[in-house]
Amino acid sequence: MGVPSVVREELEKLRIELRDAKLEVARDISELREVLTSLSKEMEGVVQRHLSLMTRLEGLETRAQTLSGGLSSEFNAFAYVQLDELDSKNSEEANPSEFEEVVPEPEDKLRTQSSEEEVTDKDVHVVEENSELTDEDIAYMVYESVLGEIGDSGGVLNNQLHLRYPEGTKGNPTTKKLVKELLASNSEVSIHKLDKFRSLYHKTGADPDETYERIFG
Repeated sequence: MGVPSVVREELEKLRIELRDAKLEVARDISELREVLTSLSKEMEGVVQRHLSLMTRLEGLETRAQTLSGGLSSEFNAFAYVQLDELDSKNSEEANPSEFEEVVPEPEDKLRTQSSEEEVTDKDVHVVEENSELTDEDIAYMVYESVLGEIGDSGGVLNNQLHLRYPEGTKGNPTTKKLVKELLASNSEVSIHKLDKFRSLYHKTGADPDETYERIFG
């Protein structure tokens, strides 16, 4: 039997409304998905920031404990440096990097240094400025510098860490050990051994070989 025209019009109207409702629901779902994705990225950034702050806090706590505990009266070199680091074959200073140019000093300069070293006003200023820095202060400054460079370029070679020391200071077994411990405690930093003498500190999760080739290749 035939359907009255009025009924057909109502059915057509309902079909159109149902279609529009489906489109509206699909649009709302898409917008909700975008909002959730954005929130997820923001939360991930907050978590990463939290981890970074926790790492820095742990470093500060370590420094505070070291400063409050002081140094023992009996000095033990092996408490600050590993046995293999005392071997001249594995010393960073005994094995200059392939990126460092070794230039012999002129004889007249050597004679001048052997008799009396000339100290400029700038040298005196730098020494006086950094004279009150403790080993822990120096190590943390180097650690912050290395983190910044890893964040910018992606990696730093271990035999170039001495270049990150503040002007007027230089590394010793204590500062080297502290820098290594701070870097090892940071989950965002990984170390990859390149050869017998060189290792690469790089961002965790990044390809160390690709990072090395991009920076030093």
